[in-house]
Amino acid sequence: MIDFMSKLARGYFRFSVLLLIIPLDACMVTLPVLSSVALGFGQSFLQAASENYSRDYAQQVDTLFVSLLDKGEMRKVGGEVGKEAPATETPLALEVALLVQKRTVDGRVHLLPLNDGETLYDGGGSSLSVGDRFKVSVRSNQRCYVYILGLDASAYVSTIFPVPKSSLQNPVMADSHYLIPEKDIWLGLDAIKGVEQIYFFASRTRRSDIEKLLVQMAGTHRDVPSEYQPVTEAVLLPRRGYSRRSGAGRREVMHTDEGQPVAYRPDLFVSIAGDKDLLVTRWFFHR
Repeated sequence: MIDFMSKLARGYFRFSVLLLIIPLDACMVTLPVLSSVALGFGQSFLQAASENYSRDYAQQVDTLFVSLLDKGEMRKVGGEVGKEAPATETPLALEVALLVQKRTVDGRVHLLPLNDGETLYDGGGSSLSVGDRFKVSVRSNQRCYVYILGLDASAYVSTIFPVPKSSLQNPVMADSHYLIPEKDIWLGLDAIKGVEQIYFFASRTRRSDIEKLLVQMAGTHRDVPSEYQPVTEAVLLPRRGYSRRSGAGRREVMHTDEGQPVAYRPDLFVSIAGDKDLLVTRWFFHR
C-alpha cells in the first residue's frame, strides 16, 4: 500500500489493501514456523508476506494476527501495557461502511456502499482515470480505541486509522461519526491486484502492543517485486463473538466530488456483553 500522507496533496492516494490465502503446496519458499499457522489460519497470506517482503515481516504480521485475537487481554511489549478506557457494561458496537465512488463512461459519478466480495477497479495505468475510489465510515457507541488496518494484495499491512498529524486520533468519542480520509481525500487502488481486506478493531483498552507493532511494520517499505505472489482469498480471522445487522446503523450523508449528497446506512456490529474488543473484517476483489 502506498503511504497515505504522501498523497494528500493529490486529493487521493493509491491503495492496495487486503489479503488472500494461497495453497502452501504451490509455494516454493518454506514458511517460517508461526503461531497463526499452528492455529490454522492466514497461512497463505503469511507465505505471500514472506516471499514479497521478508521472513521477519511475515513474523510481524503473524504477531499482529495473534494480538487481534487476544480477546482483549493486554500483551506486554517493551515492558509497557495499554491504558484502559472507562469500564462499561454496555456491549461495544461499531457502525461500519465502505463507500465507493465510481465514475461511469458518460462521466456521471455514483456513490455506493461496498459489500463483501464485490469488485473494485483501478485506473488500468491510464493517466486519464483514477479508477474506483472509496472512503471508510465508522461510528462507535462509546469512547474506545479504534484501529483500522488495510491488508493489501501483496500481503502488506498499512494503518488507515488513526492518521498521524491529523484530527483523526484515538480514542474515538462516543456516537461521533468518522469519515476517512477527511474532506476531498479518497483511498484509491494501485496496480497490485488481488484480494484486499480491511480490519476494524475496537477496544475499550488502548492497545499499546498493537501500536508498537504497527510502527515496527511500517519500517518495511512497500517495494512490491515485479513478480509478486498475490493474495487471492480473504483472510478471515476466527470470528470473535458479535452480531451483525446489515443497514441497521444510523442514517449518514456524504457528498460526491460533484457535491451530490448521498444518504446511506452502515452495517451495525455488536460485541458479546463483557468482551473488551470487537473485530470486524471487510474485503473486496481488486481488478
